[in-house]
Amino acid sequence: MFKNAGTSIERVLKSYFGDRWISFDKPERDAMVSSEDINTLIRSKRKLAALSTHQFCPPLPDPDVVPTIPLLLLRTPWARLRSVYEFDRQRGPVNPAAEIARMHDFPAYVDEMIRLNHPTVINTHVRQLSGGKRVKDQTGKRPDIETETELAWDFVKSLFYVGLVERFDDARVAWQREIRSYYPDFEFFDVHANRTIDKVVSPLTMKNILLKELGRKRVTAFDMANHADWRLYRRTARRCGVKLCT
Repeated sequence: MFKNAGTSIERVLKSYFGDRWISFDKPERDAMVSSEDINTLIRSKRKLAALSTHQFCPPLPDPDVVPTIPLLLLRTPWARLRSVYEFDRQRGPVNPAAEIARMHDFPAYVDEMIRLNHPTVINTHVRQLSGGKRVKDQTGKRPDIETETELAWDFVKSLFYVGLVERFDDARVAWQREIRSYYPDFEFFDVHANRTIDKVVSPLTMKNILLKELGRKRVTAFDMANHADWRLYRRTARRCGVKLCT
């Protein structure tokens, strides 16, 4: 997922699989990569072993047709907010969200993204992992946010492991163990790429940083706007056995 340590994961996959790994996203903004798209890629690229995409929309391909090991990390809305803002400021006005980042200082950016209920930083995980885009394509209407929250949680529960960016090393160990059942010499080496902040900090530390930069009223408004993502993140943290101090 966008700004959830994906570049670090890609570096490991590319190092091991070489040309059997590809990064694939469609050029259209807000496009989705479906299980049908993945099946098509596999049929067209017979050597394909690993795929990275920012646009995946559940469900996964049929495991009897395409056995899949998903590598997925969630991140606190606080940490994603700062990371997305800094990244979009650096890359220029390549899309409307990046244009908003370029035009505003950090507090004004947060206000605007809350006002717009912008999916780049508002309930991003739930919107993507619920499969809401697919439902909209089929019915013409996205589910409401509460329904999407439960759909996203059902998807997370269905996976063998979903990690947290803040506990990246735990994820590396879990992923390496699973991937070695297919590739015995696979190593998920330690790499942290494309960082837009100096280091990953604890959720409590990140909250304190934002309180200083944004003020309590704005942070509270941002948390309320992200109630669905916070619910999904906390459920996933409990599933990972992580006790949050936020």
